[in-house]
Amino acid sequence: MGRWLIVLWLAGWATGVTAQSDIPLVPEPKAIDFKPEVPLPTFAGGPISAATFAEYIRAVFVAFVWIVGILAVVMVVYGGVKWVAAAGNPGRITDARETVNSAIIGLIIALVSVVLLNLISPRLTQFPGLTLLSVKGTPLEFDNVVGIHGEGQAGQACNLHTDKSCQLFNVTMSWPVSNVTERGISSPIGPRRVVGAASASSCHPGTDFKTDRQTGKEVRAMHSGTIRLDPRRPCNEAALFVDGDGFSTRYVHISSVAVREGQKVRPGDLIGYSGGDPKVAGNCSSAPHLHVELYILNRLADVAACID
Repeated sequence: MGRWLIVLWLAGWATGVTAQSDIPLVPEPKAIDFKPEVPLPTFAGGPISAATFAEYIRAVFVAFVWIVGILAVVMVVYGGVKWVAAAGNPGRITDARETVNSAIIGLIIALVSVVLLNLISPRLTQFPGLTLLSVKGTPLEFDNVVGIHGEGQAGQACNLHTDKSCQLFNVTMSWPVSNVTERGISSPIGPRRVVGAASASSCHPGTDFKTDRQTGKEVRAMHSGTIRLDPRRPCNEAALFVDGDGFSTRYVHISSVAVREGQKVRPGDLIGYSGGDPKVAGNCSSAPHLHVELYILNRLADVAACID
């Protein structure tokens, strides 16, 4: 067992060295297309940052060290029990002594590796877990927005993150519309049949929130972030982004904006007023509502699933 502990430690050490040599621990966030051949915990494929992947490799390495340490302690206790139960039998005592010695060697190697890594950089010994508690990324690019006004295009696939993306990336949201009589969703994210077509469908890349079929309802920031105005004015109305850390929400059908470019907001802050009045010239909405899209690392996700 002691030999296996040493093998585990060497595998973890090699993993850590790879993480340090191939990808810097603190690079400038850089978008890459990382799609693992073998599924990895918390990664559903798609665009992630090089910095995030390096953090993931580091976490795997630290996990190896902790596993070796825990197994070594267990084996020391196991060897001690075998020694006591040997009842003076020289062969069994020798076997128990070897078990204890091997476990102690594995424990010493694990502890020394942690100390050495901590001397090199304390960040190497921090264990953030295998969930991505802090996702770093660049702001959402306009080219990655699915559909101009939120209705998508015929035959366009949604290419969504998994249903568990909110938990995996630690993204939580609050309800985006206030002063309404009843909270509700009028249209969820996902495929939507194209009007007038027998089989064609489009991607509805966001969630439509009810506004009592009225305009002028208060639109609130769903999370902390920085305001970025959408210059394209989809459906002849204002639209804006709230850029978080590695994810962005896009609010469409805004009749009036209550924030400025670059303004910092927190969950619940007033950012505008709802629109979507089909009577307004150039409006593509069938009824007043608020359309919200969520992009995690430039990939579409279900914002409704992230509401706490």
